[in-house]
Amino acid sequence: MSWSEWYVLVVHPPAQIVERRGPRGRAGRLVLAGRAFASRGPRPGVDVRFGMFGCTLVVAGTGRYVDDHHDVALGPGSAVLVVPGHRHWYGADGAGWDERFVAADGPLFHTAAKLGLLDVAEPVRHLRGVATWAARFDHFVYRPEPTTGADRDAEAALVLALLAEIFGERPDREAEVEADWLVRSMELLEAQLSESRSPAEVAVAVGIPYETWRRAFRRATGVSPARYRLDRRLAAAADLLLTTSASVRTIAADLGFADERHLVARFRDSYGCTPAAFRGRR
Repeated sequence: MSWSEWYVLVVHPPAQIVERRGPRGRAGRLVLAGRAFASRGPRPGVDVRFGMFGCTLVVAGTGRYVDDHHDVALGPGSAVLVVPGHRHWYGADGAGWDERFVAADGPLFHTAAKLGLLDVAEPVRHLRGVATWAARFDHFVYRPEPTTGADRDAEAALVLALLAEIFGERPDREAEVEADWLVRSMELLEAQLSESRSPAEVAVAVGIPYETWRRAFRRATGVSPARYRLDRRLAAAADLLLTTSASVRTIAADLGFADERHLVARFRDSYGCTPAAFRGRR
């Protein structure tokens, strides 16, 4: 199934859609990742069934999700889980919406659903901190394409981790409240990327002792607070490279890098190529 068939032809430009090709992994693979504006989908009642696991995050706009057991309004922060073979319908209202999406397949995802790591009975979740979640999806648009089967499996595991975090067992209200510090921390680390902001300032802002906060943040996200902020700056640089004609030097200055060489070195470490090469390839 091609991505155009999977996506029912509702995506309109400007859009950034990455379709993974190359070697297959044994456990699973990311097939598609993208950010797009989508118009109204097929009319309610149409028997839509996809052959892959997928997730759409609504960033702006409104719409609806309907299946045999759900009829749910969608808005900014709504995430929809698509399971192979499940009859459903969802789409934007007449004004369209801005979305992020991933699609993946392989035994890794089927096993996760079978074991309950993905709660397929509740296919819609409403997330707080939509900008933070959008950045998590954008990671799969910008990350270098895997070149080996093992790398493809590792990428699939990252996709599954994202889906499991969204569609895992529902947390109780107490755990949800306790998680507010993480959402707030991410929002602060992503804000005002052109300015200098030390991780210690963020710890103070969320009211947690620095070392306790730093360790908890790393456990929750897999990276240090400083690395998380750097990754967001690099993702912003990648976005500007694709959507503007600004020079690398200008982008470096606008995003608070020491100079152009600093941006180039960091960008190459994360994306496997220079900013100029990245812009040229896309």
